[in-house]
Amino acid sequence: GASHDPCSEVFCGSKPFSEIETFQVAQFISNHNDTIVNYINFHSYSQLWMSPWGYTTILPSDFKLQDDGSIKAVNAIATIHGTQYQHGAYASIGYIASGITIDWMYEKVNVTFSYIVELRDNGTYGFLLPANQIIPCGEEMLAGTIALLQYIEQYVYT
Repeated sequence: GASHDPCSEVFCGSKPFSEIETFQVAQFISNHNDTIVNYINFHSYSQLWMSPWGYTTILPSDFKLQDDGSIKAVNAIATIHGTQYQHGAYASIGYIASGITIDWMYEKVNVTFSYIVELRDNGTYGFLLPANQIIPCGEEMLAGTIALLQYIEQYVYT
């Protein structure tokens, strides 16, 4: 969030996790953090697969691992319907943003493979994606997520 106005759509809250929804999610994650190896936050739109950091363009120490996972995902996505996704660190291919979940998941919860995925499309329809593109988008995300999880499994368990 970027506004201190509680009526704003981008209200940042009075403090971290001040809103009940974010507090409950943080509690759940904190109670299960020893079992979480991957986090994906799906948004729309822009066709981007992004890893930390969001608050700075300096890359995290695990960026190569994170980006290799992103590459596996976006390559798998492209095989389904030919849809192209960009990949990279959030602040490098998106914009600088503070308070995003992947930064918290990576830094505080120690989940190396934390991502924000901006779904279809790349701007033609924006947030009003036509109904006939919803299932293809889901098929792409399934393929990308499976490819990422296979990569993580190799990294974590071999």
